[in-house]
Amino acid sequence: LCRMLASENGMSEPVRDVILPAIMSNCHFRLKDTLQIFLTFEEDMHVPAMLYFFLALDQDQRAIPKDAQSTYFDVLAILTKNLTKMIPPRGPSETHSDIVAEFNASLNSSLLRLLNECLNLLNTPTRSEIWMEIIEEAISRRDYLTMISHSTCVLHILLCDPNNSYKYRIINDLWSAEGWLRGLWVALESQCRQQIFEEPTSVLSLVKRGTMLTKEEAANLLPVLTTFSSFLFSSLSFLTDEDLMKPEIIMTKAIKPFTVNEIVYIACTLKDVAVGLIVLGFPDALTLPSQWVHLHTPTNDQKYNSLIWTQALTECIKVVREVYQRNERCQMVNESDWHSFLLPVPDNGLHCFTDLQDNVRIYPPFTNYRTDLLDASSTHTIGSWCDRACTLLTSLPFTIPFNKRCRMLWNVLSSELHGYQNPDMHFLQIPHISTTIRRGYIYEDSFEKFSIDSAPELKIAIRIRFTNALNMEEAGIDGGGIFREFITDLLKTAFDPNRGFFILTKDNKLYPNPNVATVYPNFTSHYFFIGRMLAKAIFENIIVDIPLAEFFLSKIIDTASLYPSMLYTLDKDLFKNISYIRTSIDDYSTLGLDFTTTTSSFGSSTVVELKKNGADIPVNKDNVIEYLHLISKQKLHSDISKQTRAFTKGLGNVLPLHMVRMFTPREIQLIISGDHSPIDLSDLQKNVIYTGGFSSSHETIKMFWNVLDSFTDLERRQMLKFVTSCTRPPLRGFKDLHPPFCIQLAEGMDNRLPTASTCMNILKLPIYTDEATMKEKLLYAIQSGAGFELS
Repeated sequence: LCRMLASENGMSEPVRDVILPAIMSNCHFRLKDTLQIFLTFEEDMHVPAMLYFFLALDQDQRAIPKDAQSTYFDVLAILTKNLTKMIPPRGPSETHSDIVAEFNASLNSSLLRLLNECLNLLNTPTRSEIWMEIIEEAISRRDYLTMISHSTCVLHILLCDPNNSYKYRIINDLWSAEGWLRGLWVALESQCRQQIFEEPTSVLSLVKRGTMLTKEEAANLLPVLTTFSSFLFSSLSFLTDEDLMKPEIIMTKAIKPFTVNEIVYIACTLKDVAVGLIVLGFPDALTLPSQWVHLHTPTNDQKYNSLIWTQALTECIKVVREVYQRNERCQMVNESDWHSFLLPVPDNGLHCFTDLQDNVRIYPPFTNYRTDLLDASSTHTIGSWCDRACTLLTSLPFTIPFNKRCRMLWNVLSSELHGYQNPDMHFLQIPHISTTIRRGYIYEDSFEKFSIDSAPELKIAIRIRFTNALNMEEAGIDGGGIFREFITDLLKTAFDPNRGFFILTKDNKLYPNPNVATVYPNFTSHYFFIGRMLAKAIFENIIVDIPLAEFFLSKIIDTASLYPSMLYTLDKDLFKNISYIRTSIDDYSTLGLDFTTTTSSFGSSTVVELKKNGADIPVNKDNVIEYLHLISKQKLHSDISKQTRAFTKGLGNVLPLHMVRMFTPREIQLIISGDHSPIDLSDLQKNVIYTGGFSSSHETIKMFWNVLDSFTDLERRQMLKFVTSCTRPPLRGFKDLHPPFCIQLAEGMDNRLPTASTCMNILKLPIYTDEATMKEKLLYAIQSGAGFELS
């Protein structure tokens, strides 16, 4: 009867509102018999109405007999696959949020309504309780088949809205289920391929090597892998660094179901799995379509296969990136432990990545991208090997050593710099922008002179003439040093919190001012300009001491998503409070919270609703996860989205953004501000030049290096800042310092102090009679915070 009433395009209102209720009220259904009947007609279960029929017949169930539990989830695993018909296909560079609204509009309205009603039937307290009882028992007796079927059902629900999965009760309850994640991990590791003449091989290890899986292996592995990764990521998202680093497991509400060593081991395993999935996602040119995993596994439905293979990769990447970012702060394992060697990248770079242009399409993995090559209207695509490496560089860049990625970036920038500013030409013959800037109005003049309209191309050389307070032009020809001084001072002024574009976190890191519109109504043009000028500094290999907040840099790298744990880098206290609410509160009514937050601007406070009518919605155990996600979204995204978007556009006006995004936030900070490791005096000594009568054999120079050797690292940094205006050396060593570090003989003896010309990286050093005097004078000079005017 269900088969007769079912329709591919939904369900008619008479069937839903009259016939089906009549059947349910006049007939008694034995669950075990119903399950067997549905399995008998498996080929008809792809019709969405069959899912609705089953859920409607099943909604009065209060318990599932033990001998029917596995079959119950087997049936639901097949039926809930219909939910994926709500999910749009993805093309190059598209995300779920980009196209879901348009796709839903194209769906048959009756079908969309039916599928949403199915989700509502799944999202009931009774059904969630039944599922929890079954899965807890399955975990206790290690019933992996039931766990696999259950994971498949959960995955289908997750796929409907992966960014807002907290709105499903079944998902929320599982987040707090003790033993759930450990059980899934055991189920993952226990899956093996049986071999006649060899020991069984772990299916995970097959994926790590990029080996083709059978239909059964993929059907068993992918749901568990994806669901496990999704839930582990959610568990880690609200875990403080302090709790993460505790050696013990915290099982209450499944706060921390693994030890820190286990978490690192799992993340490194998933890193290798993700790399293997990337290999499988872009088959070799010689691989026959019959061996493409997403065409034939785990089902014959190519769209569905592509969807779940892609989601498995996405969730693995999220876990690995989350743990890696924690590792950057907490130093749990060595950097080399994150490297991967399955996809080697040549030392001379990756030309198909570095040469990417806007007209080149990078397809997501597990798509039939090769068939598009047959379409004459399609734009150029890149080969499968490069597709793999490009995907790796943008999704898991830290699997490739940092130095290798740096070489790729500098090779590209050096080539472009040579093209725009040929060093073989006399510096006055090089195409350039020449302009006058008032020292007292460096930001205002620069904003006018270097806007996108006034200076559309910023990669060419810039020559600066400064005027003083009396509007008199300062002496000197800009051969590079004056511009270096200009860009350094400009960026310090632009990022100065007193100017209002950026404010400080409690850790003294800079991020866009959420209330900037109060001061600058046209603020987006300013952020575009500031991003553009920072990119110019990077392009010219000029180090600037601008400490940016990690979450802000993360938004530049990946504007589509930002993990809740990044709130830690904005406001540690707020993140700890959120973590406490997630992990330690049982009665949320005592907190008096609703779906609002407060923002402060110039002494006044404003209440912002996190969702429609949020002031009237109290926070309780059913919606607390949604509340925490919305708080994080408001602080990390909504408050500064326009500012970040404009800043990133400005950055991309000078630098290739796809190359910027092959670095982590902390690595980008290194590129901007130089290396934070102890200053290597031997490297500095190799790359210094002497003028004015000094040489490496001069007695004063020998004393100078002895004095520097006796300095603490802090004092060495003070000396470096005194000469170069930055406390950090260049990322790849002092050979990249331009102009080179120079020590020049200055007039005078023991009665004079050293001085510096920061625009040219020159230390002007008098001749001293002994090391004690030199050390005293040098320390006085570098710790006074001044240079030219000292005498």
